[in-house]
Amino acid sequence: MKCKKCKKEIEDDSVYCRFCGRKQVKESTQRRPNNTGSVYKLPGHRENPWAVVMPKIGKKRQYGGYYATKTEATIAANKLTTGEISDRYNDTVETIYEAWKTVHFKELSGWGEQGYKTAWTYFSDIKSMKMRDIKTDILQTIVDRAVKDKKSRATCEKIRNLASQLCKYAMQQDLINKNYAQFLSLPKQEKKEKEIFTDKEIAILFEHKADNDVRIILVLIYTGFRIDELLSVETADVHIKDGYMIGGEKTEAGENRIVPINEKIMPFVRAWYETAIEKKYKYLIVNSQGNKMNPNNYRNRGFYRVLGDLKFQPKIDKDHPASKFARLTPHSTRHTFASLAVRADIKPEVLQKLIGHAHYETTADIYIHDNIQQLKDGIKKM
Repeated sequence: MKCKKCKKEIEDDSVYCRFCGRKQVKESTQRRPNNTGSVYKLPGHRENPWAVVMPKIGKKRQYGGYYATKTEATIAANKLTTGEISDRYNDTVETIYEAWKTVHFKELSGWGEQGYKTAWTYFSDIKSMKMRDIKTDILQTIVDRAVKDKKSRATCEKIRNLASQLCKYAMQQDLINKNYAQFLSLPKQEKKEKEIFTDKEIAILFEHKADNDVRIILVLIYTGFRIDELLSVETADVHIKDGYMIGGEKTEAGENRIVPINEKIMPFVRAWYETAIEKKYKYLIVNSQGNKMNPNNYRNRGFYRVLGDLKFQPKIDKDHPASKFARLTPHSTRHTFASLAVRADIKPEVLQKLIGHAHYETTADIYIHDNIQQLKDGIKKM
């Protein structure tokens, strides 16, 4: 038989249409029991004309939602009055966001919080919608708008992350039963080549070697240490006479690896070492109080300050994340080290150990950068 409303073919014994939900028998006009709310049809042409009005609490009467059919509205009214649906049933996306961030923002840093606030600006078109009405296609429009605005994949990922957090929170409130954000499609990730310090820039750094922050950059370039690895090197693990130090973390292959001290940076390491021994510092590089230097503080107050002062890149705005504007980051020193090592014909298996990777392919795919002069020299040798 055909549905009375949408005219689609449905099973002959259907009570409701499986496409539009229309009941196939005459709607009952029986009054609902007292204190169970009211269900009635609103005038005019509406997508969801059936309204649910809950019993009065004092002088206040609350709507329980709007539905396409009387059957849907009746089911919702029954659930609302029996406590199967929470009193947050009509919470909007914005209401859920405000409730979620009150708890979640306590665990975030300033940059993390700002990331979510920026992502939230893309929810402006749907923030007034009922959270229970949110589906993947609606969330996808937000991501698509960000793509249209030529925002990065990282921004789109932040939007998806926020959408996922809101869905999970709504699931806890029994407003939805699925995390619709997990089905979102993001733009393809573009592999961006990491920039390295040029020979000219390294030479300029040596011209300013009196600056301790500059010295740290040069040691990073000539050791391949990550910034937190270098700042975690303990004085006891520095062997000046034998010309090496021990450090590293993150992976089993990178942990406690032996890193030779290049003669170019030996004067800096020796000066730090002698001071540490004299003053009994635990760590090779310390802050003004003699304690372990904080990697994040050094990134912002040391590394990016130096690069801005030397005009390697624009100075970083203190009110914005440095990585948003930076051509070179602390990790660029590690990439520079790998590229310098290849130019010096260091064997792949040795470079693998110096970098701290379990497989040389990782070093080759991520850290080695072609140098134009190297290519020219290679052509001449052919």
